[in-house]
Amino acid sequence: MPDVKELDINRFRGDVRKFLEDEDIRLLKSKLSQFDLFKVLNKTYDELTISQILAWLLNPKETHKIDDYFLKHFLIKTIETNQNNNSFNKEVFSIPIIERLNFMDIIIQTEEVFSNQKRADITLRDDPNGIYILIENKVRSSEGEDQTNSYYSEASVRYPSLEKLFIYLSPNGSDPESNHFLSISYRDLVVIIDNLIQNKEKNLEQGVLFLLNQTKKNFEENILESSEIDEICLRLYKAHSEVIERIYQARPKNKQYYETMAEEIIKQLGEDWTYKSENSYCAIYKYKWTQVTDPKNEMSIIHYEFNGLPNKLHVSIHVEDFRGMEIYNKIKDNLKLTKISEYKDADINKKQVIYRKTINNNINQEEIDNELNKGLKQMMKLIKETFYYIDEAVDRMITRAN
Repeated sequence: MPDVKELDINRFRGDVRKFLEDEDIRLLKSKLSQFDLFKVLNKTYDELTISQILAWLLNPKETHKIDDYFLKHFLIKTIETNQNNNSFNKEVFSIPIIERLNFMDIIIQTEEVFSNQKRADITLRDDPNGIYILIENKVRSSEGEDQTNSYYSEASVRYPSLEKLFIYLSPNGSDPESNHFLSISYRDLVVIIDNLIQNKEKNLEQGVLFLLNQTKKNFEENILESSEIDEICLRLYKAHSEVIERIYQARPKNKQYYETMAEEIIKQLGEDWTYKSENSYCAIYKYKWTQVTDPKNEMSIIHYEFNGLPNKLHVSIHVEDFRGMEIYNKIKDNLKLTKISEYKDADINKKQVIYRKTINNNINQEEIDNELNKGLKQMMKLIKETFYYIDEAVDRMITRAN
């Protein structure tokens, strides 16, 4: 008579067979294996590439031969979405006026450089109509420090005689820091492109139609994550949740990835180094550095850190606790490290990321070993360039304490 464990394995085999034979598996494979121009070019989330395509579509004089169809529908959709926003001139930027305007003299530019060296993603300047439009495009990144406020101030000074419209484009139509910007989403863009294809398909050249379909596909399936694919996955989960959960539980945990990298680093650095890892981060530091650590805190107030998995990987130097400011200042002064940022923490008086480098902002799990190897090399480089200054600052603090 077979034991319980054998019965469980046989039942699981049968469940897996049903899962693999499900028609939705074939459908999902078909959806995921379709040609994707943006993936071929490795530009799926590239803001500059996407901004250039949008600028091309917005330009009525370009070779797409749709005149100002996309431009007018984009502006109208923005105005409709922001009817309750009073930060723009509704007499100039009204739907009836937009519909009547002739935009054939408009000048469209990507990466317009302002005096602070910041670059606006897309700008549209129309002197005959007396308008200037600035579009800040965010695909995966968040707004830079004071970015939209800075654009508003700079454009107001540069174009004082033009009526201005500021637009913040993001996947979900999130709100920017500046209240002078109107929000619009990539889902809105999908609707505009879809309407364009339906209304103009007969007049579009094949190359233009191909680009429109590929752009729409990229927005839907990659940037927004296709609802159709989500629906297929949901059906599969409902029908085969036990199999999927069992597979998911067997996956490598973030902590395992972090520990693998940390152990390799310590192997190279020596036994006077150690690490502490959780599922959200891994801190690497010298045993000696814990001598200037609050007794309540097991970990050194200064340490190197991996974080961001499973989708991202960051390499950074952290200083925690206000008493670590001497170390912070010593490193900053000697190395002139950039990207210094501060943030509050409920349990720590002051917590600072002195330096942070993003290894990958969109990790493909099939290539995670390669990304971890990149992170490992970057961390070793960072440690070798900086640990001497940390050692020096810690030694001074220990000497004073004694």
